[in-house]
Amino acid sequence: MKKLKLMIGGLLLVLAGTLQAQVVITATVGNPPPWGPADGVGVRFYYIPDIQAYYDVTDGNYVYMTGGRWIHSSNLPHKYRNYDLYGGQKVALKDYHGERPYENYKDHQKSYPKGYHRGQPQKNFAEKPGGHDNRDHDKH
Repeated sequence: MKKLKLMIGGLLLVLAGTLQAQVVITATVGNPPPWGPADGVGVRFYYIPDIQAYYDVTDGNYVYMTGGRWIHSSNLPHKYRNYDLYGGQKVALKDYHGERPYENYKDHQKSYPKGYHRGQPQKNFAEKPGGHDNRDHDKH
């Protein structure tokens, strides 16, 4: 009887240890920028048609081509330094879950050409600083 109690006690300890040893895996997406599209919750990348660049929400970097190479930078390319991210269209890449959205660049460029807009002005996560959300933006 004592052996049976010890075996049951040992089995319960093993089961308890197994239950506590669960592994939880989560995909972390960073905080979206205030100029990000309001419909872009939970996505990692935005495509910005007017400047043909991406924004990586997780890393907080822009991804754009220069000199035939894709660059990751915390700043936009110099020629777009005055681009109005609040007023420009951003496409939340909801169906993309990889690390290199530019692998689909030709498709994005074709589906969302420069000047692309979807009817109504796009809503951002936050209002443009200064108290108004001006939809006029530089088109380069």
